[in-house]
Amino acid sequence: MSSNFFSFNQAPVIRAMQTKMNYLIERQSVIVGIIANANTSFYKAKDIAPPNFQELLDGDMKKVKMSVTSDMHKKGSSYSQFASYIMEDESAVDETPMGNNVILEEQALKLAETKFQYDQVTKLYKSFSELMELSLRNG
Repeated sequence: MSSNFFSFNQAPVIRAMQTKMNYLIERQSVIVGIIANANTSFYKAKDIAPPNFQELLDGDMKKVKMSVTSDMHKKGSSYSQFASYIMEDESAVDETPMGNNVILEEQALKLAETKFQYDQVTKLYKSFSELMELSLRNG
């Protein structure tokens, strides 16, 4: 195969969409974990900062492994590139009487927003794939 062969997965727009989808999958996992811990005393809501797409385009995005500091922690995905972006949710309200700041309605809205964004990126990815296939077929 020629070295001039265009790799679909290396196109910057495809890499950006794949990164966005991976981010949304990881964010969904974090939100589901928050919902699961809604009744845990002193639990603090978290969120994941969105990826910096300029860094991605510059090729500086690095994969980071999640660390487990206690045997009671759930083992994270070793492929997660967003593990270092998990932070306490600053939009969370004051603590409840249990000492946590998890509001289920807020988390449900974030989950719905994440699903909507994932669906939109998936549609865009599919459209771009079909466009590329059409252009290669009619090349």
